[in-house]
This record gives sequence, C-alpha cells and structure tokens, in this order.
Amino acid sequence: MNSSIVSQEQVYKITEVVELMKDNIIFYSIDNRGRKVIYVLKNKKIIVQSNAYKLSLDKDEFISLYKNEEFYLFEEENEAFVDEEKDKEYYSWEHK
Repeated sequence: MNSSIVSQEQVYKITEVVELMKDNIIFYSIDNRGRKVIYVLKNKKIIVQSNAYKLSLDKDEFISLYKNEEFYLFEEENEAFVDEEKDKEYYSWEHK
C-alpha cells in the first residue's frame, strides 16, 4: 500500500476477500502508483480494474498475483465500472 495514504479502514487479506466477494462485496486496494484498484467477482471471474487497466482472473490467478495485497471495502458509488449492457448497446450502434 502506498505509504502516503493513511486509512482507518479494516484491512482484509486475500482469503477473506475471495470468500466475501461471493456475496457481491466489492474491494479495493491502492497500487504502488497511488491508484485505486477495484476487485469484484463477476461470472466466476475476479475483475481487477483501475483507471489504467482491467483484468479478468480466475481465483487461482488472483490469489497468486495479489496474495500480499491489503484490501479494503469499496463503499463509494460504483462509478469505476462501465455498465457492460449499456456498453454493448453503445458499441452495437452504427456510428457515422
């Protein structure tokens, strides 16, 4: 976690996160560049998204890559994610 960001929030470990995401709980962490990274379970894949990238990982990949991360509950309005249905609809339009 970026040392310039101080948090009074509860820190969750990877095993807790994997279990709690099954209940549609969204988590975040702060990467080494100070960016918020969001984690959500969708269709048995863990979506990892920041303003710089988006990944879709299976449980084992997620644990392998993020086992040392500190996670926090994501309680803000979910603005970081694009509504996939609206996204599909938008890209299905013919743009001229």
